Amino acid sequence: MQAQLRSLQAHAAVQCQVAPKARLAPLVAALLVASLASVSMASAQTCDRSGCGFLTAQCGGTPTHPVPQALWGNLQPADSDPVPAERDGTSFHDVDPTTGTYFTAPIFADIAATNTGFLYVAHVQRFQVWDPHTDPTKPMKVGELDIVQFPTQPSGENGKTPINSVAVPPDTDTIAAVGVDFKSGIGIISLTPDRTKPRLVYQGHGPSTSSPPCMK
Repeated sequence: MQAQLRSLQAHAAVQCQVAPKARLAPLVAALLVASLASVSMASAQTCDRSGCGFLTAQCGGTPTHPVPQALWGNLQPADSDPVPAERDGTSFHDVDPTTGTYFTAPIFADIAATNTGFLYVAHVQRFQVWDPHTDPTKPMKVGELDIVQFPTQPSGENGKTPINSVAVPPDTDTIAAVGVDFKSGIGIISLTPDRTKPRLVYQGHGPSTSSPPCMK
C-alpha cells in the first residue's frame, strides 16, 4: 500500500512538472499563428505613418476605439465601441469640408475631472462641460464657452487650434483655467451660478500658454 502511495505521489509530481510545459506548446503555437496572421494582414495594406497625413479606416485612422483591456491598469474606460462620433475627431480632414471644420469638428485637446464628477473639456475652439452621471458610456455636453467670446484671440492659421489645456482646483468645480496658444495666455472661467453657462471672468493675454499652472 505504501509503495502504491509513493508511486502515485511520484506520478503526480512528474505531472506537475510536465503539464505546464505541455500546455505551453500549443499556446506558443497559437500566438505564433496570430502573429503571422497580423503580419499578413498588415502587409496586405499600404499604410504610410512616416509623417503628417490622413489615415484611412483600413489603416486604423477612424473610427477610434476604447483603450485595449491590456492597457487598463486601475482605470477601465466606459466608452462604447466604437467611440461615439460626437467625441471622435479621427475622421476630421482639414482639406475635406465634408468632415467639418476646426470650429465644428470634435477635436479635443485636454480634459479635467472635477470633484463633483463633471468633466471640463478643452476643445480646440471652446471650453466645454460634460455630464457623465446619467450614463458614463454616453456623457452629455451641458455647457460651453467659445473662443470667440475671449477678448483676445489668435487669427489666421493660429486660430485653428488655440485652446490646448484645462485645469481645475481639487476641491471645487466653480472655476477653471484654460491655456490658449499664440500669445492669448490664460482664461479664467467661472461656473457659477450655473455650470451650463460658463463665463470668462479674466484673460491674461500676452504669452502663449501650453499648460495652465496647477490650481489650488
